Amino acid sequence: MKELLLKRGNKFIQYLFATFMFIVEHFARMGVFALILGALEKKDLGYYKFVVVITILFIYILLLTS
Repeated sequence: MKELLLKRGNKFIQYLFATFMFIVEHFARMGVFALILGALEKKDLGYYKFVVVITILFIYILLLTS
């Protein structure tokens, strides 16, 4: 780890990014799921449309990064 940090700074940053990518994706999935459940609970058509757009964008981003 020390070698990565001192000699290969760019590789260390890439390692950190790859490590946290899965954590960020997990929290994003939880957030989208909470939005969907919240939209069903609120029963507001405008909010439901907003959640549908956010969900489609999230799926699109997941497909781009795969």
